[in-house]
Parts: sequence; structure tokens; C-alpha cells
Amino acid sequence: MKKEKNKTHIAIFNGKSIRRKLVSDKWFFSVVDIVGILADSEDPRNYWKVLKHRLNKEGSELVTFCNRLKLKSGDGKEYEINTISGTALKVQGGNVTVDLS
Repeated sequence: MKKEKNKTHIAIFNGKSIRRKLVSDKWFFSVVDIVGILADSEDPRNYWKVLKHRLNKEGSELVTFCNRLKLKSGDGKEYEINTISGTALKVQGGNVTVDLS
């Protein structure tokens, strides 16, 4: 079955949903969804906003590797949000790291 490239798909991690989209044969995952799961945050958008600001202030290149893509939200509308390539994400034994090389 061929995946639709402009459609938002769902991946499950630790029993929770992560939005993703296929672009040029690469999967991009919602940073807000990932941060929300890892930080167990009640307000993942605000958590990411504050974290992104701190990372930029510290000179981290993580935010540089985020792409803005339109993903469908709970209200059925598509919004442009930060995503990260699946090739940059490494999941091993329940730990998630980001490879910026």
C-alpha cells in the first residue's frame, strides 16, 4: 500500500500518538508530540516553546534541524509546526536521542 505524502499519519510510542508526515521518502515527526511524551507535559506546546527559547539562547543547533510542516491537529485543521526527521531520531530501550550529524 502506497503512503499518501501529504497526509498526516500517526505513530505510536509508549502508547501515545505522534503525528508524522512522509516528505521526499523521509518521515518527519512532530516535535511537540515527542516533547509532550518525553516530558510528560500537560501543555507540550508551551513546554516546547520555552525549551526552544532556552536551546537557542545556549547556542544549541537542535532547533536548526527542525522543519516546519503542516500537520493535522485534533480539531481536524492543519497547522504548521516544528518537525524533525526520523533519521535524526534514535530510539533504543525507551530512550530517545537526536543525531545532528
